[in-house]
Amino acid sequence: MTGDGDRTTAMGLYQLAESHRGCGSSLVMQLPSVLRFDDPVRFLFFHAIDVLRSSGASVLQVKTMGHNI
Repeated sequence: MTGDGDRTTAMGLYQLAESHRGCGSSLVMQLPSVLRFDDPVRFLFFHAIDVLRSSGASVLQVKTMGHNI
């Protein structure tokens, strides 16, 4: 079995962050008709930032970063 560090690459994290950003952007366009609150959109954007911030760090460093944006 491989560890988290063996499966996670900087490019993979970048693509994950880009997916979250893209979904957030799509929801922004539909916000008035689909969502009553903007928290899900905000979560996607903040999570994208969080993932990008951690893309150059080791798995141990990411685990200690927390979600302090």
